[in-house]
Amino acid sequence: MMETKLREVLLAEDNPTNQMIFHAYLGKLGARATVVGSGTAAVRAFARQAFDVVIMDLQMPVMDGVEAARKIRAMEAQNGRPRTPIMALTADTDEDARDDCLDAGMDAHLVKPATFTAFAEALESLVRKAGKGSQAA
Repeated sequence: MMETKLREVLLAEDNPTNQMIFHAYLGKLGARATVVGSGTAAVRAFARQAFDVVIMDLQMPVMDGVEAARKIRAMEAQNGRPRTPIMALTADTDEDARDDCLDAGMDAHLVKPATFTAFAEALESLVRKAGKGSQAA
């Protein structure tokens, strides 16, 4: 179980099966997830509400996760919002994909499929590094 308490998590994932899996993982960790199916919807949700963490699939329709992360970082800068940790979820094991994530302002990268343990450990590490947890309004 995570030592750091997460209350609000934004999960951007277009695959319904992955949505269910990661939503269940987050529930098991005691977090409430807002689930959206595109980068555009993720940016809209982020504009409306503060989240402890954003978990972003890279390959989504309309707007991919890299572009959505860039827009979220720009929104934080424009509005003076604190930096929210963003973790990429991807099936791509390529180093270039990881670099693209980091260049877009994402803080971590997790390869799918991910076990609950791998997901929980990656999330805990991300949150601990960012010094976040239970800060969503």
